[in-house]
Amino acid sequence: MNNYRRSLLGLLLLLLPLLALKCDKEDVIKANQFDVKVRVTGDNLFGLGAEMKVESRRNVLNPKAGPSLSKAFSTSINQTYDLGTFGIQDDVTISALFRQVTCNSMVQPVANTKLKVELLVNGVVLNVVELTPASKNTSGFSCNPFWLATTIGSGDDWD
Repeated sequence: MNNYRRSLLGLLLLLLPLLALKCDKEDVIKANQFDVKVRVTGDNLFGLGAEMKVESRRNVLNPKAGPSLSKAFSTSINQTYDLGTFGIQDDVTISALFRQVTCNSMVQPVANTKLKVELLVNGVVLNVVELTPASKNTSGFSCNPFWLATTIGSGDDWD
């Protein structure tokens, strides 16, 4: 029993400095805010109707539309777009699409075609969608009514 008391006292002495720390409300808020960007890269997009779409939802418990973005690309792209600050209860849907390409259309991407959309949170890639000729075998891909790949990044995964 004596060793138990000594261990407990030692643990309390170790925790005492932590208990003395005060968490400022601003620090708690900042820890739950995330800088969100979308990076788009692509090559050999001519004639495919290549586009990128971003939709966001603020507060999944009481949803409101957040920032959205839609861009079309004719040949190639290498651009990053800032969506702003998001919280833990927000989510972002990113999509890559080829509007001129269907399952059986005459227009099909060439072997080295690529459209890649990355969701960056605080500078780190969190989610990626990519359209290439090999995309048909990936989750989130659809070719009806046209080629489309989509994924969702949720705020509760960002911390």
